[in-house]
Amino acid sequence: MLSNQFLMQKFGILFCVFILFSACGELYSEQELNQFDAEIQKLIAEKNWNCERSDTGLYYEIIEDGEGDFIPIDARVLVTYKGSLANGKTFDETGDEPVSLYAKTLIEGWREALLFLNIGSKVRLIIPPDLGYKNQELPDIPKNSILIFEIKIHGIE
Repeated sequence: MLSNQFLMQKFGILFCVFILFSACGELYSEQELNQFDAEIQKLIAEKNWNCERSDTGLYYEIIEDGEGDFIPIDARVLVTYKGSLANGKTFDETGDEPVSLYAKTLIEGWREALLFLNIGSKVRLIIPPDLGYKNQELPDIPKNSILIFEIKIHGIE
């Protein structure tokens, strides 16, 4: 069995590598960003979603308004969510039981969205690759994937 200290060291190294790659300049050209945006707009039109676009390129649709203060970036948030690809394939979901996530550790699209959500909010996010996992290939998530999340905020810890 691996010790917690060993696992924390490995996690720390992986986190540093991720930060290093994230900070190495622009990953995508303006043309590539425009192509991702066009794909997202086409998806939104096909699904007849009523999304807004932020300045960063994050698309979102508030499905249910919440109440209270917005979520601070240093919070642990209790959420249920479903993550899928543009083709509809689900790659992750919590089911009905909320999970606790530390906002600072989430992908950029989630971090941005949490800043304008509060307890009780339900939102659909369409996240372009530059605000998601970028060109990383992960199990069940191809590199440069457009991500769709349906998120319900249950609380703040």
